[in-house]
Amino acid sequence: MAVSTTNGRVGTMRMSELTLASIQRTQVAMAKVQAQLASGNRYQLPSESPIASGRILDLTSLLSRLGQYQKNVDFANGFLSTADTALGEATDLVRQANTLALQSADATVSDAERSSNAELLDSIIDQLLRVANRTYQGRYLFDGSAGAGDPFADASGAIQYNGGSDPVNMALGENWLVRLQLDGGSVFGGASGDVTTGKDLDPILTDDTLVADLNGAAGRGVSLAAIRVSDGVNPAVDIDLSGAATVGDVIDRFNDAAPAGMTMAINAAGNGLTLTSSQSGADITVIEQGSGSAARDLGIYSKTGAGATLAGGDVDPQVTGRTAWDSLNAGTGLDRASGLVITNGTDSAAIDLSSAETVQDILNAINQAGVGVRASIRVNGGGISLVNLRAGSVLNVAENGGTTADDLGLRTFHQNVLLADLNGGSGVHTVGGFDDLRITQRDGTTIDVNLDSARTIGDVIDLINGDDENGGDLLARVGADGGLELVDSSTDGGFDLSVSALNLSAAPGELGLVQSVANPGATLTGDDVSGVRTDGIFSHLVGLRDALRSGDLGAISLYADRLQSDVDNLVEIRGRTGAVASQAQQQVDHLDTQTLDTQTLLSQVRDMDFTEAVILFQQLQTQYQAGLAAAARVLNLSLLDYL
Repeated sequence: MAVSTTNGRVGTMRMSELTLASIQRTQVAMAKVQAQLASGNRYQLPSESPIASGRILDLTSLLSRLGQYQKNVDFANGFLSTADTALGEATDLVRQANTLALQSADATVSDAERSSNAELLDSIIDQLLRVANRTYQGRYLFDGSAGAGDPFADASGAIQYNGGSDPVNMALGENWLVRLQLDGGSVFGGASGDVTTGKDLDPILTDDTLVADLNGAAGRGVSLAAIRVSDGVNPAVDIDLSGAATVGDVIDRFNDAAPAGMTMAINAAGNGLTLTSSQSGADITVIEQGSGSAARDLGIYSKTGAGATLAGGDVDPQVTGRTAWDSLNAGTGLDRASGLVITNGTDSAAIDLSSAETVQDILNAINQAGVGVRASIRVNGGGISLVNLRAGSVLNVAENGGTTADDLGLRTFHQNVLLADLNGGSGVHTVGGFDDLRITQRDGTTIDVNLDSARTIGDVIDLINGDDENGGDLLARVGADGGLELVDSSTDGGFDLSVSALNLSAAPGELGLVQSVANPGATLTGDDVSGVRTDGIFSHLVGLRDALRSGDLGAISLYADRLQSDVDNLVEIRGRTGAVASQAQQQVDHLDTQTLDTQTLLSQVRDMDFTEAVILFQQLQTQYQAGLAAAARVLNLSLLDYL
């Protein structure tokens, strides 16, 4: 009895499908191996292994960053090497200048020799100027963040710094930024300290005031969120102020959602907000909703009832470029018609502000005057500051017949100027325990004044006006154009109004007061000795050159000391630069090692093992050939083979 087999039950079509599917799978596997052999990559599509593909992307990205770091390190090494050379040359030049100063401070040196040394100093300044403007691959070494034109330039006999104030950093590795480009101002001297009286320009609040510009002195702006408002009569409401851009937006949102009869408005003083309710018996409270601080920031927080009127606090609007002129000084404005006079060395300009509408207009008018100054808004947003950009040049800001300079807080000579800051920082020196100056009035009366206790110009004025010998007919004050001014209303007795030094005190001269006004002159105006200078190498070199030409031995000795300090500073800067260069050089080997390790990891994840792939391909070929042979046998069977 014959026994049938399972194979005999499989139809020809089904056998064909199974055989062809097996051959196709082998063909697909062979194609995959062929693609791997052709590309050298283990995976052709991310979907083949999402985990491996993610790892490959991470390693490839890291290799790209490492390549950029290597380029950065190569550039940094060349840049820092060039900077080191430049700093070495600068140090040598300043040492030469210091030697000239020490030689010239000797009283036995003739005026001709000092004049010759001044010529040598001019040559040193020119050489140092070229060093300060040196570049590496088109990038200035000492330009800070500016990057446009020579950072240092000759300007009317002074040296003006046009570079930036921030250094440029470069990434030399993962999470490693190095200070590469140096701030030329910190190396050679850039801008002076701020010229400002610290006066708050006190702009008023308007609907257009940005909420971000409030609380200027605190520098915190306003953090807008929801507040809860109640009048004790109507139900409390929550008002969401988030997203409001201006004070007007805040007022509109408040008034749209406030309890019936309650309104918000800018107060009469223009420095805060006021809430009022028309409801009988109203008792206004405003608290924060959640963890916000909007009520406090807007000055209207009141946990206890404030009655029908809640007077908000001063929100101190900040001065910005958008601030309107007419809003300054609590809305009373300033002297717009007169303008001010800025003198910087031999250059002087009368600044016309008659058409200024905003604070930015004021800044533009000053900065475009071409006198080597930069005006900006103070960091705390309270007013305007001014800096002198020219080394070796004295900056003075005075009135132009009105009060504009004082109104803007920009006068260089004012009551709050420290005596220690006068005369370019050399100060005012009293004799200690003795009278320093004598004022002779027109009627012959003399007033002797001891200035030991004076710390500011205002103190000097008070000591003169309050002196026991002053009968009230002599008034000391700040002159309209700068300098101390003495106004004598005594009877004309044929004497000249004059100031002289007592006890060999240097103070009267250092205050600019040693002078005389011929009878019947009734007003003596001293020199403005509050001019603002930059501090740094170029300033000291120019000052020394001028001192050599004038034969001022005291100034020559002073600049000799300052130049020695400059040498010490350059040596320190060069040392710091060398340390960074050493680290950058070490980074070369570190990056090479890191790159090799990353390439190895990437190869392990991404690259195909060619030996393994060839063996697999040969196996698949054998499998493919066997499949074809089996198919030929199976598909050639006739119906008689199954009977």
